[in-house]
Amino acid sequence: MRNVSRAQRLLEGLRSLPAPSGAPQRLLALAFAEPPRLPALAEAVRCDPALALELVRLAPPADPRKESGLDLARAAREIAPAQLRLLACTATDSQDDRERAGDEHTGDERCGLTALRRWSVATAVAARELASNARGVEPETAYAAGLLAGIGRIAVAVARPDESAELRARLEGRSEKRLVQLERELLGLDHESVGIALAEIWNLPEELCDVLGFGERSAEQFERDCPRETRELVGLVRVAQHLATQFGFPAVDGLRAEPPSADVLVLLEGRDMASLAEPIRREVARAARELEPRETDLEAVASRMRAAKGVLASLLANSERRRQAAESVNIVLQDGLQRLGDGDALPGVLYRAMESMGFRRIAHLEADGKARTLSVVRALALGRVPRLREGAWVPFPADTRAFGTPAVIRIEEGAPEHQLLLELLGCNSCVIAPLGTSGDQRCGYLCADRGPLGFCGVEGEERCLGIIADQARLLLDFQALTREKERMATQDPLTGAATRRRLMDRLDALVLQGRQTRLALSLCLMDLDHFKKFNDTLGHQVGDRLLQDLVEVVGAQVRKGDLVARYGGEEFVVVLPSCDVEGAVRSAEKIREAVFAFGREHASEYGELSISISIGVATLAPEETPAALIGRADAALYQAKHNGRNRVELAS
Repeated sequence: MRNVSRAQRLLEGLRSLPAPSGAPQRLLALAFAEPPRLPALAEAVRCDPALALELVRLAPPADPRKESGLDLARAAREIAPAQLRLLACTATDSQDDRERAGDEHTGDERCGLTALRRWSVATAVAARELASNARGVEPETAYAAGLLAGIGRIAVAVARPDESAELRARLEGRSEKRLVQLERELLGLDHESVGIALAEIWNLPEELCDVLGFGERSAEQFERDCPRETRELVGLVRVAQHLATQFGFPAVDGLRAEPPSADVLVLLEGRDMASLAEPIRREVARAARELEPRETDLEAVASRMRAAKGVLASLLANSERRRQAAESVNIVLQDGLQRLGDGDALPGVLYRAMESMGFRRIAHLEADGKARTLSVVRALALGRVPRLREGAWVPFPADTRAFGTPAVIRIEEGAPEHQLLLELLGCNSCVIAPLGTSGDQRCGYLCADRGPLGFCGVEGEERCLGIIADQARLLLDFQALTREKERMATQDPLTGAATRRRLMDRLDALVLQGRQTRLALSLCLMDLDHFKKFNDTLGHQVGDRLLQDLVEVVGAQVRKGDLVARYGGEEFVVVLPSCDVEGAVRSAEKIREAVFAFGREHASEYGELSISISIGVATLAPEETPAALIGRADAALYQAKHNGRNRVELAS
């Protein structure tokens, strides 16, 4: 009963252990490197596994970090920060504490933490070196498992330093089997049970639980009970623990070394001990240097921890922005696909990109190589952040390639192009990605920022904006192709006049409008006189040029809202909305005179052949259809030709 009570108090004490000292800064940058790599993280985790796991735990869950069978990310997310402190091996006693205790060995060394640190690092390095020649276990997984295999020992030493010191004194010269017995007598639980209990409380991966459960069992128990899928990892850790002791880093100083078990001997067969010893001793020495207390002033330590907390908060925020940007890519791509065919889809895609990536402003910029300017083509903004003024520009080098790839631009960077860009935006930082180059020396860009007072862009956001820019480029190309297709369907490729299809669509709309508003609608149907002579005498190329010139002359004589269309061959139609009979006749005479004057002025270019047109004019009658209106104008045109050409006739 007494032992059970002690065990309960021990487990309760595990939840209120002191925080580690100022080691966090060593791992902050690495923990959130892009992309996050467990091998690099494990390499840096020499003797502070708690801090590493804490950083991984705080990483966004959507950021996958599982790179081997040992899923430290999943495990760490289940562990509370206070519990993680158990794994910290960085606590050191100040000189003042030692002087007050009157014992230079008070603290870590007295309760055995110093030896446990060396043993943990030595075990981890040995496991990694052994795994480098094994097939089934990743070296980083073996390193992490070896480093964390001693959590039960560390928990006991940190939570019960006085009992641990007594334990070490009574173990001098004895075997490790006696260690477990004495732990049960003094604490009610042995370190193996504590480690397994912690693994269950923290919901650690099964691989790590097996390392804790079978790391110190006999060879017979290991072979009989250890699960097959984790046997190789557990076996490597068992050998690594033996090597750590053999090379002078026992878990408990003064403990009598025991001969290796049968399974350990099998794995050690043929190994070069010297090659294993060198990296182990080197890594332990490095860890010892890192563990030297750097500060004894509590205020200095607190200040350093506050600074580390600020750095950690910044890194976590940046990590969240990178995650948000990565998720935004799929959102924007899907949104863009849904908007295809909706006319101008680019503003909607830009708005969705800005909203989902956490930007406050986004703009389509254009660098003009001829004009040497960088200008705002289109701009959007969220909330009360001021939108960029479309048409605003700054001078820009014509041959710049500064923004040929996606980039995060900051004001502290000295490149002139960067400063000009930020001057145009009126902010200190932005993310930019190229949209592509057109044939007229114009380069397009997508540029996003968080407003004049917003925080800086984060590395990784430029890659996501680059993907979105590629899609925006496809949207622009799609829109250009759509416009070209519409133009080809509605614009005559030879003369540039409207096609017959566009003519009939416009007439249908105007006739319907006229019936509702009673506004007049007139139409002129014209034909080049003796056009066949030009083709037969001067050739079809000259005839084609004459048709082009005719459309240009006619277009210069009509109003902005009038429509000039090619009806067929050398016949053209001018649609005159809101124009009565008198106005239509005056417009027709004006066109006829302009064409005749053009013919006399350019007679030498057309073989001195006379250039003139005949025109039939008709005004829409009540309940008349577009086809009937054109039919009456055609009859008037026939009458103009019959009456001598180069004249205007009004339909009856």
